[in-house]
Amino acid sequence: MKFFFIAAISIASGYISFQIVWLKTDESFMATQERIQEYYIKREIVSKIIPDDSIIMTERSDKIFFPRYEVITQTTNEKILSNIKKIISNDTPVYYYTFLSDNDVEKYQGFIKDFGLRLDAKEKIFGNEYLYRVGLNF
Repeated sequence: MKFFFIAAISIASGYISFQIVWLKTDESFMATQERIQEYYIKREIVSKIIPDDSIIMTERSDKIFFPRYEVITQTTNEKILSNIKKIISNDTPVYYYTFLSDNDVEKYQGFIKDFGLRLDAKEKIFGNEYLYRVGLNF
């Protein structure tokens, strides 16, 4: 009888573990696989819009674009923003990829204006994710 009880607990634990690891949580293997597939789709959509030598600025979406594109994740770093103006002046296209709300993008637009930059040409990529061309603000 003790053997059957231990076996039943082991089977139940195994089933629950399988459900958690493979299927049921945001960090499960299936959910992670779906997210990776979405990343591939997003990268392909963006790659049809921007040149291969582009640099992409993004808060958290670097894993979507690296290593295919050079990526800047410190989008509020003043030293980096100062250098972006030089990069654009040397004819390297720079884009900003974000999931921020329009209100937050407007605030960011005000922030980067102090560095001689602006956001242009908003393109919807996926859900609430957008791509902007970063331009010089004269």
